[in-house]
Amino acid sequence: MLAVKVKLSPDLNINEAVAHIKALERKLKERIPKLKWCFVEPDVAD
Repeated sequence: MLAVKVKLSPDLNINEAVAHIKALERKLKERIPKLKWCFVEPDVAD
């Protein structure tokens, strides 16, 4: 299981933000085959 907080540009619309998060999750699961759960918390400040 992995939990991560990512800073996104405040200029992204919700569809773009979701696309970026899904791409990140796919890449993580490709690099870490044993990864079953990935929780991503988007943020624009931290």
